[in-house]
Amino acid sequence: MKKTWIPLAVCVGLLSLLGTLVLDSTAVAQTVPRRLNSHVGWLAISLAFAVALALTPYSALVEWRLPERLRRRGFARLRLPSLLLGVAVLQLVLVLIPGLSEVRNGARRWPIWGGQPSELAKLALIFALADYLARNQTRLADRHYGFVRPAAMVGVVRA
Repeated sequence: MKKTWIPLAVCVGLLSLLGTLVLDSTAVAQTVPRRLNSHVGWLAISLAFAVALALTPYSALVEWRLPERLRRRGFARLRLPSLLLGVAVLQLVLVLIPGLSEVRNGARRWPIWGGQPSELAKLALIFALADYLARNQTRLADRHYGFVRPAAMVGVVRA
């Protein structure tokens, strides 16, 4: 097995270290560097998730299925990438509903439950596109399967 992940891990580690150092330099005047502590905490949580995902076989992620009682109700063909993309699009739509989102600096991008749905949408779109392209490799020469459907997935998230 090739060690192709090592350069990526080194780059991510260096960028994380650089970001932490820059954030530390901005926190010099603060008596309690809350942002730096928060940043390091989220960095540790992200590292734990990254390691867990790296150790999980891709086939286990793609072949994950809903519980049996939901599959009997018509969700038998729903796969994890499609589920994540659906949740991401739902969050993007819910942000547009007044009362379910906050307006900050004139923009309605933050739901009242916290976080930014666009970040989940980016990851879900990458995961869903990779799954779609892997399942349809033999049909990608056809314009409908190779361009229209992937463009529609991107368009729904982008809109």
